[in-house]
Amino acid sequence: MSFIRHYYHIVFTPKHRRPLISQEVEKEVYMLLYHFLQKYKGYVIRINGMPDHVHILVSLPASVAVSEVVKIVKQETSKLIKERRLIRSWEGWEEGYSSFTCSYSEIEKVKTYIINQKKHHQSVTGIEEFREWLISNGISPDSPYFPVSEL
Repeated sequence: MSFIRHYYHIVFTPKHRRPLISQEVEKEVYMLLYHFLQKYKGYVIRINGMPDHVHILVSLPASVAVSEVVKIVKQETSKLIKERRLIRSWEGWEEGYSSFTCSYSEIEKVKTYIINQKKHHQSVTGIEEFREWLISNGISPDSPYFPVSEL
């Protein structure tokens, strides 16, 4: 018998990294993300973020591709955000996403980090944070994934 458990720390942004997810709508946006992740058999550990990006800690079954789940979840939540007029100038999610795996022993650390997003970003911008992640994950500053400047 096989046993597989994969934990993913997923991050994505509204189109053009616009700060559109206000405190007034963030809980509803996060509930939509939660609902669709559960629909695709994701075990959601934590969702939180900032107006210009969302962090998700989730365990996904090996039978689904992370890229497919993220793609579908972004499409379906974007559609509902528009239909429900949650965010007036909503253009959808930015193309692409970041995903980092973590071990079971790191879950509490990552969960705490996600919970404390607003405090964390008082001293570090999202772009600075993303650069740090890329470097710590072995991605060269010469890589096309490396952000050049603040948006």
